[in-house]
Amino acid sequence: SHVSLLRASSNALGDPADETLAIGKGNDDGGVIAGALLASYAEAVHHDADVVLALKAVADRLGAAAAQEAAMTCSAFNGLVRVADGIGIQLDEGTEANTRSARVELGLDQFGGATNTEVPEGPDVEAGSVMAMFAADS
Repeated sequence: SHVSLLRASSNALGDPADETLAIGKGNDDGGVIAGALLASYAEAVHHDADVVLALKAVADRLGAAAAQEAAMTCSAFNGLVRVADGIGIQLDEGTEANTRSARVELGLDQFGGATNTEVPEGPDVEAGSVMAMFAADS
């Protein structure tokens, strides 16, 4: 759950990011360096639209190494999500418990892959750390 990791890590740094950027609804950069540009690139990858041009824009602004990292990150997430959705992987208990409000706020439970996870009612169960998010008893 990359949105929950963004929330936890940006909160831990004392600079909360605008998570709506992750679903193409954020304003400006969302508290992430070049966030709008990176989101635009991710959208281009997802929709197969002018990917080369979008990647060049990332390289022009952030450098070749950042563009390479953006490409690798998008590729990894795209592959992982497709595999997880394809074989019906559910959210683990810790991630499910720690991301309830973010999934509601961002409408993530409306995406097709969300049907793999039975979602109980209730508030988030806040984890004490980013790593604790992945523990069932956090």
